[in-house]
Amino acid sequence: LGGQFAGSVLPFLLLFFIALSSFYPAVDLTAGEKERGTIVTLLTTPVNAIEVVAGKYIAIVAIGTLTGLLNVGAMGLTFWRVLGTDSSKLSVPLPEVTAGGSIAMLIAVLLTAMLLGGVMLVASTLARSFRDANNLLSPVLFIALSPGIFGMLPRSALTAKWAAVPIANCVLLMKGILQNDFKMNLAF
Repeated sequence: LGGQFAGSVLPFLLLFFIALSSFYPAVDLTAGEKERGTIVTLLTTPVNAIEVVAGKYIAIVAIGTLTGLLNVGAMGLTFWRVLGTDSSKLSVPLPEVTAGGSIAMLIAVLLTAMLLGGVMLVASTLARSFRDANNLLSPVLFIALSPGIFGMLPRSALTAKWAAVPIANCVLLMKGILQNDFKMNLAF
């Protein structure tokens, strides 16, 4: 039961933290620079425009990934601190995640951050001001969170059809790992 609860809540929280922590860096690195006038200075440097965009993208992905993992880690440490070493206080056992499952979850978090960072970077480049970027990215944030809400449903699972849906596949992969319902077959 602990895996069922963690599998339905933790992937959504990871998605939420990654999306929210990618939101403001994307806005600041695009529309914020336009508004402050620092984009002109940046474009006069002897670097290609692709390198500037790649640097901004890597920064957004790194911030999104680290913030998502740190938020969930802080919640886990708080939960562990409340329980202490006595796990008999719980009415349900904690989920057991293998080393391979942990690596798969980290890859899923990174892929989610890469997709959300790219979408938020592209959407925020269309804005002329910080306020305009907030208005443009708010619907993007809600659309990005909808697969996480689907992942919280009790009977949702990773199937071949759901593996093709971009954010839902990572959420359902994390859910399957936490619920011990997912087996990795790494045959090449």
